[in-house]
Amino acid sequence: MSATSLNKPPGALPRHYRIGGYIISNDAATKWGSQLRGVELHPVRNSASIRKAVLQKTYPLGVNFRQVGEVPDVHWMLITQCEKFDGYKDMDPVEIPKFKPGEKDVHAEELIKEAGIKDLFRRQPLPPDHEIAYQRAKSAVAKALDKSTDVVATREVTEIGTDAREFDNVVQTSSLEIVESLREPME
Repeated sequence: MSATSLNKPPGALPRHYRIGGYIISNDAATKWGSQLRGVELHPVRNSASIRKAVLQKTYPLGVNFRQVGEVPDVHWMLITQCEKFDGYKDMDPVEIPKFKPGEKDVHAEELIKEAGIKDLFRRQPLPPDHEIAYQRAKSAVAKALDKSTDVVATREVTEIGTDAREFDNVVQTSSLEIVESLREPME
């Protein structure tokens, strides 16, 4: 029995996975998808087109993109991390372990900055040891890409979900493969 299941209220819905990354509003996702497609997309009717357009940009970097939350068509998330988790719906956020940021987070921030997205949602600040790990990853990626380290500073949102099907499609690449793919011309 895990520590989280000891505190689980009777009848609480289980959450078997937790995800980390950046939550953006439906409006921001719609604007981004419309910009990438070159046509005005409807936030509800064209949600599949929005996802496909943004995934074409994020997928090569190993960053997934999908709607999150209990209510559809409210928030989207650039997912940089996922792992199995023994949690439950409406769990106290203090009990949910936080991810340490890595290279995918740096790439996600660059995509967010490039798209001009300002309305990110941040639930909690990073613990000091996670902030140090994040700064190291950001510096390593920037150095490898010969880019400035001035990227968006918002980080760490954790969501918990019920299945892993969405995460199976996330490309797992090494930092060297990511760097090489970024240097190749986009088709």
